[in-house]
Amino acid sequence: MDFTPKNTPLQTPFTSDVNINQIQSQTQPHTHTQTQNQVDNNKINKLKLKVKDKNVNYRSSSFDIPGLTKSKKSPYGLLTNDDIEKKLIIVMCGLPASGKSFITNKLSRYLNFMMFNCKAFNVGNTRRTFSKENKLEEQTSDFFNANNEKYLQLRDKWALDTLEELLNYLLVKDGAVAIFDATNTTKERRRLLFQQIKNRSNKINVVFLETICSNEELTKKNIKLKISGPDYIYKDPVDSLIDFEERLKNYKKVYESIEDSENLSYIKMIDVGEKIITYKLNGFLTSETLYYLMNFNLNERKIWITRNGESKYNLEVKMGGDSYLTKRGKKYSKALKNFIDDQKLIEQNNYKIKSDETQKKEYLRMIERYGENNITIDTNNEVEEVEEEENDEFHIWSSMRKRAIESVQYFDENKYQIKQIRMLDEINAGDFDSLSHSDFKEYYPIEFEKKQNDTLRYKYPGNGGESYLDVINRLRTVINEIERLKDSVLIVTHPVPARVLLGYFLNISKDIIADIDIPLHCVYCLDIKPYGISWSLYEYVEKLDTFVQLPQNSINTTKVKEVGLVYKEKHYSEIPTKLARTLSNENNCSSLIHRSVSFDSLVDLPMSPNVNKYIIKKNKHLHTMPLSRKPFTKDDFEYLK
Repeated sequence: MDFTPKNTPLQTPFTSDVNINQIQSQTQPHTHTQTQNQVDNNKINKLKLKVKDKNVNYRSSSFDIPGLTKSKKSPYGLLTNDDIEKKLIIVMCGLPASGKSFITNKLSRYLNFMMFNCKAFNVGNTRRTFSKENKLEEQTSDFFNANNEKYLQLRDKWALDTLEELLNYLLVKDGAVAIFDATNTTKERRRLLFQQIKNRSNKINVVFLETICSNEELTKKNIKLKISGPDYIYKDPVDSLIDFEERLKNYKKVYESIEDSENLSYIKMIDVGEKIITYKLNGFLTSETLYYLMNFNLNERKIWITRNGESKYNLEVKMGGDSYLTKRGKKYSKALKNFIDDQKLIEQNNYKIKSDETQKKEYLRMIERYGENNITIDTNNEVEEVEEEENDEFHIWSSMRKRAIESVQYFDENKYQIKQIRMLDEINAGDFDSLSHSDFKEYYPIEFEKKQNDTLRYKYPGNGGESYLDVINRLRTVINEIERLKDSVLIVTHPVPARVLLGYFLNISKDIIADIDIPLHCVYCLDIKPYGISWSLYEYVEKLDTFVQLPQNSINTTKVKEVGLVYKEKHYSEIPTKLARTLSNENNCSSLIHRSVSFDSLVDLPMSPNVNKYIIKKNKHLHTMPLSRKPFTKDDFEYLK
């Protein structure tokens, strides 16, 4: 079947039982002594017998979705080792610089976000580790010549070692999906891998995912990324480019695109989703994978995420509800509209302001607001009419809560695609809806403790009560729609959905997304590039009635490990962290800055480089604090979000 993704707007109403913690991977024998190898291999071989399909009678069962399904053996809907027929191996295929690792990373991020434990296994990493530990000679383009029999056998060994590690992850450990990231460009290599998998498990589902890049410009960009990768680090860029192009020629000589005659389930992804071809696909996780792949695009765009303006319940510190905006909240809504208008203008004109007097004044106004680095001016004397591009729409999405709808009421429907989406509603607190946080803690201490101990899985009791898992699942459609969009979008939502969205796009572990700081009257900007995402935070300054971008070093952040990566398994990112979590350690507050304080506690705080003190509420009196002082403690504050 051929699939061509259509550009249509969103329209919708709405463990392992075996303990092997002490067993090291069989795929890394070079890191252990021979004696330890024998012991570990014997243990793994015994465990293999437990998962060998021909020795175990498996019963076919329906799909599992974490957070939406449950059974006696899996209360949270996670796949167990009894669900081998539901697990999935994705074998990547394609020439170097065709986008395999990019697709692998995005797919792994999505599946992990959907609570299906997913890990990528990269043969290149195995090669580099083995070469370093065994002091092999440098691997130039000659190493990848198919006529080099010596190295060909070694490359096959690395591939099979990596595959064995992958199979242990799925069949012995707690993996649900594993991605085998390598070129696998020949029929013989694919046959070898498929046979090796079936020797371990006849039930597990295997799909080959081939990436084909016919766009020369895109290939050139991919090559630039490759020569800055681990194989060419600290090497001359020109020499690296020559070597990589020779390597690419060696692969092209033996390259065989996957065919129906191989009798393998496959997906062909051409030009990162411009065209998709499938053959013999089945299984729930396979369909999830295909659905996600069909929404890929490499367009540069921005995703703006903010909470609604201040509402009555914000002042009363109550959960949920459907209250209206306060006077300050409406003022924020007007400022938000003006801010996004300016950002849309900058984006549509491709950061160019023409040289006539009217537009020069507009340019100077934007310079004053947002800084010269974000805007450039075209000094050409001839004033040209800027043609609107086909994809210059800007979407405004809000939840269906009154406070969110009011927050977008000033946007012009003739300029923006405005839509209310129920999936963006705040988490449903069930019986505790409209209850204050302090009353929840005081009168329902058992429920409060349950929530504190497992924020991700805690489900509010009562009709409609939700957990973070429920919010993750209902945002699945929204995330796929954002991935499909080629335009920028402003999302006006609430703390929990905002944390989930930031957690997905910033590749943050689900277990800590509840710690992401979503302050009132601030806007997160996610800058989507073809091969990466960067974030920034803008804060509304009420006294100046404008937004300012906060420097990263002035935001309370935490370093967290990114999940599911191919090349950078130990890569850490900084995320904005709620101060309330930090204050659990009495004096561990040295990184506190003004924006980490509740907006309800700020009084006429001017934002300028000359600000040298905070004015906050303390015991119902105004209190001034200098920026340079000893670390703050929780006694300094009346209330923290």
